[in-house]
Amino acid sequence: MMADHNLPFSSESSRRLKANNYFSGKSIERTWLNTGNGIGSKCLAAIAMVCGYVRGDWKNADSHRSLKNALVSLRGTIIPFCNEKMKTYYEEIASDYSRHRNVHPEVLDSLITTGPIHANSRVLEIGCGTGNYIGALIESVGCQCWGIDPSGQMLARATKRLPTANITCGLAENLAFSDESFDLVYSVDVVHHITDRKKAFSEASRILRPSGRLCIATDSEDILRNRQPLSIYFPETVEVELSRYPAIDLLKTELIGAGFTELTDTVVEISTVLPDIEPYRAQVFSSLRLISKKAFARGMARLESDFHKGPITWVSRYLMLWGTKLPAFK
Repeated sequence: MMADHNLPFSSESSRRLKANNYFSGKSIERTWLNTGNGIGSKCLAAIAMVCGYVRGDWKNADSHRSLKNALVSLRGTIIPFCNEKMKTYYEEIASDYSRHRNVHPEVLDSLITTGPIHANSRVLEIGCGTGNYIGALIESVGCQCWGIDPSGQMLARATKRLPTANITCGLAENLAFSDESFDLVYSVDVVHHITDRKKAFSEASRILRPSGRLCIATDSEDILRNRQPLSIYFPETVEVELSRYPAIDLLKTELIGAGFTELTDTVVEISTVLPDIEPYRAQVFSSLRLISKKAFARGMARLESDFHKGPITWVSRYLMLWGTKLPAFK
């Protein structure tokens, strides 16, 4: 979500720094122009204006006002476009997602041990998708699990594989659960899809019991820039992802504002040889749908060539951001 800033900026350096928080010059401009189907000419013009301002192409007296108007236009256009595009995307790839997206063993271990989760725990997953983590938690611990997701196709597969689980359609911003219902609320690679994080974090706090835990498994800037092999073969995804994923410091600030304390973060990682390139060909990683078709084809050709020549290193990392709901005062 774009935040309102007080423009104009006081200096050239701060102007560039703050403008770069929105978009990083020509590469992101080309990316959005190439994926502009359905965005509309007004949005594309605003993107070009912001990118030109970042590069310092224009500095007249009206530039600050024009930039602020452009940012307002982008905030009201790109974010709804991305959210709608991703909603359609997950409906389309539910079958491939179910086959190719697996539980990260270190994420699962962190949820169980840091939660901590035991057989009597009540756990909610925000954005449960096809139910991978819910199924793994039930099998590993035997806890009571609930899950919500906005995708009907994802939920159909989740309920089919987990008929006894409590899985329903829903959004993080409007949780249909009673106050103080859960011991742990978590999400895995979901927070960048949430439209109103302030409301979502407030809802998570509401349904957590006192001293309950919230866990957000997400990607930091370092992780996004160094994904293997995604960022190597599809470098265009880096700027797209940096514009989608909220910064970790921003998430911490928002969590504190929602009443969470004892914030901690750790990075979990597994590294092995890439077993299969089909998940990339099927575009089960959403960023591959947000780059141009030409960039995707170019990266896919390189990946296929190198895969047949020899082993490719595959590294999967997540940043686990934890917060604790303040205990009730007596």
